[in-house]
Amino acid sequence: MREDMMRKEVARAKIWNIVIFCIFAVLLVSIIIAVCVFKYQHTYSRAKWEQDKENRYKIVSDVLEENHS
Repeated sequence: MREDMMRKEVARAKIWNIVIFCIFAVLLVSIIIAVCVFKYQHTYSRAKWEQDKENRYKIVSDVLEENHS
């Protein structure tokens, strides 16, 4: 009886470990994707500057950093 309860506890602990690991993995991937998207949106390229006039304000700081250095 005790052994059966211990097995259930171990199984429950393994499930929780997997769930917590998956949550952290999803958070990490989400953060990486968000950083990449932010970096892409705020990086200057001539084509982006000419095509996307409404969002030029997002890349102005990158333009200033490149030309000021």
